[in-house]
Amino acid sequence: MNNENLGSKLEIQDNHTDAVAFGSDTIGLILEEHSKYTEMLEHQRPTGKAIELHPEDFTIAELSQFMMYMSHCLNSEIQELIDSLGGEEDGIGSGGWKMWKTSHAKAKIMKIKDLSDRDKQNIKMEIADMMHFFLSMAMAVGMDEKDLFNYFMCKSKENQDRQVRGY
Repeated sequence: MNNENLGSKLEIQDNHTDAVAFGSDTIGLILEEHSKYTEMLEHQRPTGKAIELHPEDFTIAELSQFMMYMSHCLNSEIQELIDSLGGEEDGIGSGGWKMWKTSHAKAKIMKIKDLSDRDKQNIKMEIADMMHFFLSMAMAVGMDEKDLFNYFMCKSKENQDRQVRGY
């Protein structure tokens, strides 16, 4: 187990509550979500600059390479999430997915609520790590916060419509 990657050791601040600046009417909620995406993208931009990535200047071939790299990074974070699901502090560790481990039997009855707060925090941190790579990919193709919100809402509606249509 990689003990250098324990997101559970980081202090989580409630920036979400601080970011809410609009009312609960429909327009206010849309603007509130727009504001959160804007803030997330603004926090991701310096990361790309720090490692000297300028995807807006990439050729299609370079963009393809960048997307493959981001995909690999994202897959790595997904694996870390799966490893974290068994709990790293007081759970069963990788026994959640390793069927050959004796602790795997416990995975069949364990629930997320059985994990320590620190282990649950680490799981959420892995999801946040995945968001960094996802946002880098979105920014690489020129998506801004408005695009993210609008495309997400559009695709969400389509997915719901597909369920109704028996897709």
